[in-house]
Amino acid sequence: MGWRELENGDLLAAAASASFDALVTTDKKVRYEHRLDALPIAVVEIDTIFTRLVDLQSVAFVFDEALEATRSFLFVSIGEDGRIDLVTPRG
Repeated sequence: MGWRELENGDLLAAAASASFDALVTTDKKVRYEHRLDALPIAVVEIDTIFTRLVDLQSVAFVFDEALEATRSFLFVSIGEDGRIDLVTPRG
């Protein structure tokens, strides 16, 4: 999509304007760099220690549930144990 150069706020805005429902990221700084209650799109953070495919696959079993939660929450975090934290309710 040519978005390789986009970072944080610009990436969130581009995803929102492209009509994506959620942005999935392993960037753990998003929640601290943005006002979560003003996000233009829901964010699902995968909070694993490593971002290797095998580590991400270890939480795949809760991914559908996390995406479903974005209907009510703007920011959802999946912990490496598969726990889902519902962080920011939609206003």
